[in-house]
Amino acid sequence: MESDLYLELWYKIDSGMFGIDTNIKHEAHDEIVSTFLSMQMGKGRDERKLNIRDVYNIRINVDLSYDIFNVSDDCGNNGLREGILMQFLKKCA
Repeated sequence: MESDLYLELWYKIDSGMFGIDTNIKHEAHDEIVSTFLSMQMGKGRDERKLNIRDVYNIRINVDLSYDIFNVSDDCGNNGLREGILMQFLKKCA
């Protein structure tokens, strides 16, 4: 997908460390992630089984012309994905 902005994270479970690749300025990381998370509220519970991995990857793409977020991940479950993103926000603070 062609996007204006992207934020790609990988999260190591054992160390709690994040890696990041992005074209978004550092000061806006928390705004992008928190905006995406707020859009997820009220979507309901995700009953899918989570994937057990050592490292999880999450990529957020933003199309600014339509304010569309497109997210891909290997978490298997949106609850796990959102939890990892909340951990990322704690590190941004």
